[in-house]
Amino acid sequence: MCGTSVAPDGPYRDNLLGARKAIPLILDLFEEFNVAASWAAVGFLFAESRRDREDFSPAVRPQYADTRLDPYSEPTGENEAMIPCTTRPV
Repeated sequence: MCGTSVAPDGPYRDNLLGARKAIPLILDLFEEFNVAASWAAVGFLFAESRRDREDFSPAVRPQYADTRLDPYSEPTGENEAMIPCTTRPV
């Protein structure tokens, strides 16, 4: 998931890395128990590679007063298997 802020040893690291496996299971549970839910994937979550992220980036980017919140400055691996928030391939 390119463009997502996660500290390398932060509490959400494992949740993020397991999202691709967890999301289909959650959606199956919603269907099984007839749960109505809204679901959205935004921004760079569609990007599977650095190239995709660059292609999805707008030509004119917003300016952030707090640059720590700028998703465009987040480092990304070459692809989703090599993301910077982990020292090992996913």
